[in-house]
Amino acid sequence: MVARIGRTGDCRWWLAGGLVAGLGVADDHSMAFFAVALVIGTLLSGGRPMIWNRWFLAGAAIAVCFEVPDLWWQAGHQWATIAMTRALNEENGGLANVATWIYGQLTAVTVATVWVWVVGLRFLWRSGVWKSLPPRRRDSAVIFAGDYGEAGAINELRRGTGLPTAVSGDTEWCWGPGNAHATTVVAVIPGPVDISGSAATAYLRQFFTHVRVAATLSNPDGIHNQEWHGYVCTGRRDPWAQLWPGLRHYS
Repeated sequence: MVARIGRTGDCRWWLAGGLVAGLGVADDHSMAFFAVALVIGTLLSGGRPMIWNRWFLAGAAIAVCFEVPDLWWQAGHQWATIAMTRALNEENGGLANVATWIYGQLTAVTVATVWVWVVGLRFLWRSGVWKSLPPRRRDSAVIFAGDYGEAGAINELRRGTGLPTAVSGDTEWCWGPGNAHATTVVAVIPGPVDISGSAATAYLRQFFTHVRVAATLSNPDGIHNQEWHGYVCTGRRDPWAQLWPGLRHYS
């Protein structure tokens, strides 16, 4: 749409541009950086008439309207996105990690790894920790994932499987603990950092008296990954709803 405005001079397209930008920012805050860069680039390239008009202002107002509910939510939840960004910057920021970031953008997050998560999900669903629980225990259980990636994958693919909504202690912490009265927790990648094995067991035993490895989420090639174990945790030291605040993290 921006290219169309530049080619035709029809600034009424800013209304549609504002709609797209608003939806984009509502989905991912980084879209705002693209919008700001676009405006700056337009001004520096001699396109001021494209910006200083009522249609652009109207489009910007539309985009802002989409962001207001999110800003309202953030203000009521201690600006969770800013806190998460700071934590990630402390852990992964700095010049030393620039090369790693570039490499990751070009390789690790491209279609080259599609086969990895397809195979991983296939074996995840064939491994049955949840279904191994007696029906009575399932009614008072919750699935706890280490981060929003695992929780999101479970929640997206759980339809028709009988699985409850998975919860996570990172950016999804604000959505609550799921079953507030849960007495059994099925955990995948527990903890505020990437841990497994004895370290994961020790972490979970801070909150539960009994922790056992219930499944190994393997693959045909034996490639070790973060989703290596599934744990069943019982004997909570405090009610699940009271444990929930201590499980919050931004790593």
